[in-house]
Amino acid sequence: MFCRQSDGEFSDEDDQSWKVRRAASRTLAAIIFTRGELLSDLLKTTAPILVSRFTEREENVRLENFNTFITLLKRVESVHKTHSGDAMETSDGSFPLLKELVPKVAKSITKALKDKSQKTKLMGFTILKDLVIVLGGGLENNISTFGQPVATTLSHMSSNSPLKIECLSFLASLFRYHQAPAFASILKTIVPSIVKATTDKYYKVASEALHTCSELVQALRPIAPQVSTPTPDFVVVISQVYTADVAILGLNEVDQEVKEKALYCLGHIIGHAADVLPAETGKGLTLLLEKISNEVTRLVGVKTLNFVARSPLQVNLGAILGNAVTELSTFLRKTNRSLKLSSIICLNTIVSSYPFLFLLHPLVDSLTLNHLSLLLPPDRRGKEVPEKQLAAVVVEVKAQINDSDLQILPLAFNLLTQILQVNKGTLSVIKTEAFPPIFVIIKSPLLQGTSLRSLLDFLGTAVAIDGALFASLLTSLLEPLTSADQPLSLSSSKQPFASIAQSVAVICHASPANISATAQKFIALIKKANATDSEKYLGLLTLGEIGKLK
Repeated sequence: MFCRQSDGEFSDEDDQSWKVRRAASRTLAAIIFTRGELLSDLLKTTAPILVSRFTEREENVRLENFNTFITLLKRVESVHKTHSGDAMETSDGSFPLLKELVPKVAKSITKALKDKSQKTKLMGFTILKDLVIVLGGGLENNISTFGQPVATTLSHMSSNSPLKIECLSFLASLFRYHQAPAFASILKTIVPSIVKATTDKYYKVASEALHTCSELVQALRPIAPQVSTPTPDFVVVISQVYTADVAILGLNEVDQEVKEKALYCLGHIIGHAADVLPAETGKGLTLLLEKISNEVTRLVGVKTLNFVARSPLQVNLGAILGNAVTELSTFLRKTNRSLKLSSIICLNTIVSSYPFLFLLHPLVDSLTLNHLSLLLPPDRRGKEVPEKQLAAVVVEVKAQINDSDLQILPLAFNLLTQILQVNKGTLSVIKTEAFPPIFVIIKSPLLQGTSLRSLLDFLGTAVAIDGALFASLLTSLLEPLTSADQPLSLSSSKQPFASIAQSVAVICHASPANISATAQKFIALIKKANATDSEKYLGLLTLGEIGKLK
C-alpha cells in the first residue's frame, strides 16, 4: 500500500507551522507594545513584511497579523499624543513612515475585503478605520478602491451585523477626516447602501448608519471655518439622506437610540444645508418642534435645536421660534438636570444668534432697526417673539438663581444679560423676578469664578441700560452688611465680601457719574468711629475694586 508519509509528504491537516507564524506575530506585537524606542525601525523594516502577510492563507495567522498591525497603529498614535507640535508629525518621524505604508496597506486590505471570511473583512475595516484616525486622513489616493467592497458588505444578505457596523464606522471616520472631493467618486456606489442600512432590522446597524449619514452631510457641506458651496451632486446626496432620515422619524415603533441618531442627523442636515434645501428645512423644523414636545425625544430635540441655532447659515427659525422658546422655558422647571442644562444653553444660543427676533420696537432706536433691515432678508421680519414670552422665560430662570447647581447658574445670568441687551422692555420683570434671588446668592461663599463674572456682566448691563437702578442696587448690595438676620462676618467666609465689592465696582463703572460719590461713601464708612472689622474690610476691598476698573 502506498504511504505518502514515507516520501516525506504531509497533508495540510498535519502542517503545524501556522502555529509558529501565529506565535511570531504575537511576539512582534509584544515588542511593538513594549519597545517604543524601536518604533521607527519597526516601521522601516518589519511593518512592510507584516503588511505583505495580510494575505496569509491560514485565517488564524491572518487575523493575528491584523491585530499586530493594529497594535502598531495604536503605538504610533500614543507616541504622537506625547509630543506637541504639528498634528501630523512626531519627533521620531513615525508618521511619515506610516504614510509611506498606506498604498501597500490599501492594496492588501482591498484583497482582504473580497475574502469570503467575515472575520477577515471585519478586521480589514478595523485597520482602515484606525489608520484613518491615526493619520487624520491619508487615504485620499486610495479611496476609489473601497467603493465596491463597502457597497457589497452593506447590501449583501450574508453580511452579519458586526461586519456592517464596522464598515459603517470606517465610513464615518473616512468622511470625518477627508474632504468631499476625495470620496466623491464612490458616492453613487455607496450612498444607496448607507441609506438602506438606516432601516436595518438590527437597531445598532441602523444607528451607526445614521451616524455615518451625519458625518457624510458635514463633509459634503462644511460650515467651519467658513461656509462652502456644495456641488449639485452633493445637494442631491444630502436630499437623499434627508428623505431617509425623515421617514425614520415618522415611524412610531423605532428604537430610542435610532430616534436619537435620526434627530442628530436631521440637525446636521438643517444646520449644514438649510439654504440649499429650503423646502425640506421648513418641514424638518416642524418635525423637530414635534420631537421637542415629545417627552421621549425632547432632550435630544433640544440639543439638536441648539446645534441648528448655532449654525452660521442663520437658519430661519421664525416659524417655530415662539413655540420653541415657550417649550424651552417650561423645561427649566423639570427635575431632569440634563434637560434643564440643555434648555438653558439652547435659550442662550437662540437669544444671541437671533437678537432681531426679540426686539421691542418702541424701545429700539430707528438707526438700529434700519441697520437690521439692511442685514436681514425680508422673511426674517415680522416674526418677533412677543415680550410676554421673554417675561415668562425670566420667571422660569429665576428658579435657577441659587448655588445648588454652579454649572447652570452662570448660564442663567448670561441669559438674563442677553435678554436685557436685545429687549430693554424686560427690565421691569427682571427687577421684580430676578433681583431678589440675586441679593440672596450674593452672600453665598460658592459664588465665584464663572458664576461671579456672569453676575457682574448682568449687573453692569442692567445699570448701563437704566442708570436710575444704581441707587437701589447699591443699597441692596450693602444690605447684608447691616442685616439683623445673619449679617456678614469675616469669621465665616470672605468670599461674599469680594462678591459685593466687585458688584459695587461694576455698577459704578456702568454709571460713571456715581463713582466719586460712592468712593466717598466707602471712605466715610472706613473712617467711622464705631466701624466694625467687616465694614472696614468691605470698604477697603470696594475702593480697591473701583480703582482696579477705573
